[in-house]
Amino acid sequence: AVSTEEAAAQSLTEPSQMSTTGTSSPSIILTNGCGISQESHTLGILVGGGPAPGINGIIASATLTALDRGWTVFGIMEGFRYLMEGRTDMCKRLSRSDVSRIHNTGGTVLCTSRANPTKKPEDLQRTLDTLKRAGIDYLITIGGDDTATSSLKLANAAGDALKVCHVPKTIDNDLPLPGDVPTFGYRTAQAVGYDILRNLMADAKSSPPRWYIVVSMGRQAGHLALGMGFSAGAHLTLIPEEWGSKPVTFSAIVDAIEGTVLKRLAIDKPFGVVVLAEGLVEKMLPDEVDRVFDPHHIVSRDEHGHIRLDEVELGGRVRDELRQRFAGRSPRITWVVKNIGYELRCADPIPFDIEYTRILGSGAVRFLAGSGNKAIVTMIGEQLSPIPFQEIINPATGKSATRAVDTDSLLYKVAREFMMRLTTNDLGNSELIGRMAAIAKMTPDEFLARYRDTFAECTTGGDAAMPSTPLRMHAQFDARASTDVPPVSLGNTPVRVRVPVHRVLDMGCASTGGGESGGTVLGVASVGTPVPEK
Repeated sequence: AVSTEEAAAQSLTEPSQMSTTGTSSPSIILTNGCGISQESHTLGILVGGGPAPGINGIIASATLTALDRGWTVFGIMEGFRYLMEGRTDMCKRLSRSDVSRIHNTGGTVLCTSRANPTKKPEDLQRTLDTLKRAGIDYLITIGGDDTATSSLKLANAAGDALKVCHVPKTIDNDLPLPGDVPTFGYRTAQAVGYDILRNLMADAKSSPPRWYIVVSMGRQAGHLALGMGFSAGAHLTLIPEEWGSKPVTFSAIVDAIEGTVLKRLAIDKPFGVVVLAEGLVEKMLPDEVDRVFDPHHIVSRDEHGHIRLDEVELGGRVRDELRQRFAGRSPRITWVVKNIGYELRCADPIPFDIEYTRILGSGAVRFLAGSGNKAIVTMIGEQLSPIPFQEIINPATGKSATRAVDTDSLLYKVAREFMMRLTTNDLGNSELIGRMAAIAKMTPDEFLARYRDTFAECTTGGDAAMPSTPLRMHAQFDARASTDVPPVSLGNTPVRVRVPVHRVLDMGCASTGGGESGGTVLGVASVGTPVPEK
């Protein structure tokens, strides 16, 4: 027997095209290379929504893991689009050679679309009929909220005829996964964005006076903007979470940028980079959006009469306002707008996301093989952690909750500390205030009165509240008493183990081919890594 990787590598010498679907094989019992008896199934894989780095890793890993179990695998082209049209010819049978070595490439070999089969009952039924004619009884969907909701409705309508699991993706990193687990593709998007910002920084420094206004993807949360800006050393990064429960105002955004630019000019640095999360507009009041971005009501509106955010030119409007404010001041600054988003979505994944997606893809198959259904596949640590759809998706909205940036976290406080912005500490620096006031052509008193609300609180405090060292924390945890945990199923034998309450069970199987239980972990229990009290 050869390993999955060896078999995939061997297939490179025998390239084959994806073949179209036919009737699936009857359900039979097979034995895979690991000696695990498996029932034969037909697996479908599709991608919905926008691309994200690592999708091909999911497709390849799920395909190879399923083929190891003797399953038939079909790649469904362009999401639900052709299923809704009743076309089984767009279900392509996948072989090892079809997915060999695609795990480190960007984009998706199956293509994607935003087609939604659940808007009309006839589309939903036609989709189910197409899956049935293709013989698909297991389905892995890769996508965001909309795709997850469609998958759940499909599974509910199909009953026992179709089992579904969903692998969540978004470069925005705003899905409420357990702990601080990132969504796949986010780290790659951050890395690519970092390179872009670093190049812009060098360009601004090489041709002063020049400032770049960068608008980053991230409608609901500022993770991507903050991650790129912090790592690249952007002089200012503004995200909607900074405003808390208050609405964002356009004047506050421009005031913050103006303060940063004046502070840099006061220390003879006439260049820089500012990063804005596009979600800042999302947090503005509708009247504010209309007033700033569409006073003549010429931009298309949604069914509620609100401006469509994807048509809002946040960077351009900020640039125009800054040009007006700095008119007549010296030096004469060149303002350049750069939108970052689409170039991040299909980048080749970095090693973190390659490893992450290969585990998720294999984990999705293992989940289905263990009779799992209607769940989102994610991980905690190095273990699979499926989340039932109903625990993450609000049935009223069809959306999941948003994971926002925690502005009380050390990450955010350090990021803020390293930004070049007006802070309350500057209020006591009369020399700095005088220089900035002179550049703004104001008196110091006028400057303080004008920008009083722009001086942000410092984030350098709270040092005494830092936690103990890890060794001391672990010693405190180890002093606690042990407690019983519920029985764990080990094969057909219930087992009760006794472990400290602060530890995590690391469950595994002697053979990596097994361990499927639909979310119930099987295997030999061993004490794992201590976890924080929280």
